[in-house]
Amino acid sequence: MLEKNRYERITFEKRPSGVCIATLNRPEKLNAVDGAMHRELSTLAVDADADGEVRVLVLTGAGRGFCAGGDFGGGMTESGGGGSIMREARQIVDNLLDCRKPVISAVNGYAMGWGPPWPCCATSWWRRAMPSSPTPTCAWASARATAGRSCGRC
Repeated sequence: MLEKNRYERITFEKRPSGVCIATLNRPEKLNAVDGAMHRELSTLAVDADADGEVRVLVLTGAGRGFCAGGDFGGGMTESGGGGSIMREARQIVDNLLDCRKPVISAVNGYAMGWGPPWPCCATSWWRRAMPSSPTPTCAWASARATAGRSCGRC
């Protein structure tokens, strides 16, 4: 179940229609993923899937960028959740793919580094993120390599 007190770097708004908008909330860093956000991303889809009030999960970024990739100065080298960073990375992708509810990525602005692959596991709405490439094929390949298996979309 999505509970606000369990999330520090991701904010969410549950609407009466069943739409839940989850926002990566580090706009001062273009929503670069630090250790805390990484752990939260690894449980977000599972929590949304288990929440009876949520029918659709929309993932977006605060400010002028969706995600600037990893913030390796922000605790990304250590995992306080008892798992390795690579295990969490795989959980992010696997949990998005396994979610029984629709997950939509509303990509706003920059999506760099680790930012493009995991939204591609969802139904992505690419807005200005990759203007020269309407189909983010490199991100699909990256998500598939990270997950260690085909995501079924490529």
